[in-house]
Amino acid sequence: MDVYVLNLSTNAQVVHLYHYFDPDIGRRPTNLASAENARLRVRASTWDSCYITPLTPADFWEVRPWLQTLDHLLDGEPTQLMNGTLPFEGDGAGAFQWWLPLGAFAWRRITVHYALNTDTLPLLADVNQDGCVDDTDLLEVLFAFGFAPLTLSM
Repeated sequence: MDVYVLNLSTNAQVVHLYHYFDPDIGRRPTNLASAENARLRVRASTWDSCYITPLTPADFWEVRPWLQTLDHLLDGEPTQLMNGTLPFEGDGAGAFQWWLPLGAFAWRRITVHYALNTDTLPLLADVNQDGCVDDTDLLEVLFAFGFAPLTLSM
């Protein structure tokens, strides 16, 4: 999942971006969350698991009982998430937080990857997402040179 944050003003801005997740895997609300390298692994059983990987490293993260995490995110304040401790067992939810200082007309891309029952990470150079990095990815990038990014009008 990619999220693009654009600052279309003439002033620098700081954006507080949060990504909330509540992975009830296999319809089981009781999960075990643990840290593995720079990502979180949530298991519902010995077979079913989900890796949640912020490919854009997060500034803060949190895994707590789902109601506490939800209350923390909905308090209307750009508060800092509390990293907490892992492993966590129970009906938990989590969130990642990024503090993005953006200059005038600047942008950033935030990428989070979900992988069910696999520990394979995507290749960011696999532009067309066919599972391998090859000449077609290079050609897609080369043919995009000179084109302006899409603009949103409302």
